[in-house]
Amino acid sequence: MKAYQAGTTLVELVANSLKMAEGGTIMPAVALLAAVFAVTIEQVVQWKYGTLGIIGLLLLTVGVKAKNTTCSSIGAVVLALMVTGPAL
Repeated sequence: MKAYQAGTTLVELVANSLKMAEGGTIMPAVALLAAVFAVTIEQVVQWKYGTLGIIGLLLLTVGVKAKNTTCSSIGAVVLALMVTGPAL
């Protein structure tokens, strides 16, 4: 089993594990479903919380992938404020 680099996406991890399990073949349906799920989540955030919600999601995603706690924390706070905004 090879070591994974930082920044490997969930889709790549699933595809690599399926490749190892199937003896070298990738199941494209699983990768397609994961990509559709990610796009769906992005569209729901855009529809419900607007542009600021997408910015928060982008900051959170980039911060997690880059292992930058400041960026991910700002993104998480923006999303939390968007979700709890009407309650405050």
